[in-house]
Amino acid sequence: MREVCVLTPTGCIGNRGTHKESFLRALADEQPDVIATDAGSLDPGPYYLGAGREHSPIKNIRWDLELLLTEAVPRKIPIVIGSAGGSGARAHVDQTLAIIREIAAAQRLHFTMAVIYADVDLDYLRRRARHEAIRGVDHDGALTPEAIDQSAVVVAMMGCEPIIKALEMSADVVVAGRASDACTIAAYPIWKGCSPGIALHLGDVVECGEACASEREPMLRDIEHNRIPMVGRIRDDHFLLRPAHKSMACTPQSCAAHALYERADIYHTTLPGGALDKTDSRYEVEDPWTVRISGARFTPAEPYTVLLEGVRQVGYRAILVFGVRTPRMLAQLDGILEGARAKELALFGGPENVAIHYHLYGRNGVLGDYEFAPSQAHEVGVVVDVVAKTQELAHDVTQDLRSRISFWRYEGRQTTAGNVAVPFSPSVIDVGPAYALHIYHALPLKNGNEIFPVVLERV
Repeated sequence: MREVCVLTPTGCIGNRGTHKESFLRALADEQPDVIATDAGSLDPGPYYLGAGREHSPIKNIRWDLELLLTEAVPRKIPIVIGSAGGSGARAHVDQTLAIIREIAAAQRLHFTMAVIYADVDLDYLRRRARHEAIRGVDHDGALTPEAIDQSAVVVAMMGCEPIIKALEMSADVVVAGRASDACTIAAYPIWKGCSPGIALHLGDVVECGEACASEREPMLRDIEHNRIPMVGRIRDDHFLLRPAHKSMACTPQSCAAHALYERADIYHTTLPGGALDKTDSRYEVEDPWTVRISGARFTPAEPYTVLLEGVRQVGYRAILVFGVRTPRMLAQLDGILEGARAKELALFGGPENVAIHYHLYGRNGVLGDYEFAPSQAHEVGVVVDVVAKTQELAHDVTQDLRSRISFWRYEGRQTTAGNVAVPFSPSVIDVGPAYALHIYHALPLKNGNEIFPVVLERV
């Protein structure tokens, strides 16, 4: 029976930090063949991709990387990291590389590192967009040269192939830019001959670490670094999955439920180069902590495509937070806010220069127009989100809104000294550049390695 053991230390490098004792125990008891983990996502929004900023604390990123390097390198266990630095663009990868080099120097570690950037050359992309239809993903708009011209950065989500190429080149540590979570985890087992469907299903389930497990005891909630490593054992026609700490367990329910997470289709997952079909998957109890999962298939697609993620700067953002508790104002709040919006647009140049959005927490701040249980809240927290062409304009509009709403002359007003409670001074918070996701398209490639060169570095 072929068997490959994959240790996934965390659902995302830097996200709360890996539980050290569980990680060390898993290394000793499980003897993993590879350590493979995701390090990023588009979930925190377009700002991080556009600004080149990490979306986890540097201190936690360093904790995870130092733990992995100091323990795995001496044991000669390969490390694979996907979507390095958060959003997986060159700036994010370079931040991760700098930390790795610092750790290696301090700990006197020596290893071969493969670097795989995921940034797409914009001139190359323009040429492609002029001569072929690059279709949208979850929307109908084809990619245009004009959209590319507006881009701050565009990355492509790589699959298994570039990572496998790096492993074939004898890399001890693979640091990849934007990459499919499932492919990051499945690449090594597929390289070793495991079923692509089984390996990719493991990656699909364990991409967020212990999020696919259920908590049996609350003993780790108060620990600073409490991401629990996950141990996956891939065999010929199934894999076994369990947490590396007895306070958690993988069950058929907990693992199958993860298929509902961020999925429009619980049976099919589109991946670089094909689709994972989970229609015939089976989730069975192996022991009180372990689940056995089988039945998934991977179907290659023609042509091979990768997802493009691109952002453009849309201006500069300022925000204002205030609370409303006056019943008469609450009853008229929608009209007050819309009236204030109209005044600001008239005063500061219209919607082509300024965008104003309101989020009403305590009423529908989370779901907005999709709210299915309207609240008769006795107080509402309002977040005012202003995006304008310059930071100065965004600040001035938000500042004017604070005064205008605070002293709005609504019917029945008695609070002439101000209608709202503002918790912060300064009341207006300048956020900085604002970005929007405007490229989300499927780029056809000749193969999975076409635009992802692998560069080796001796560290």
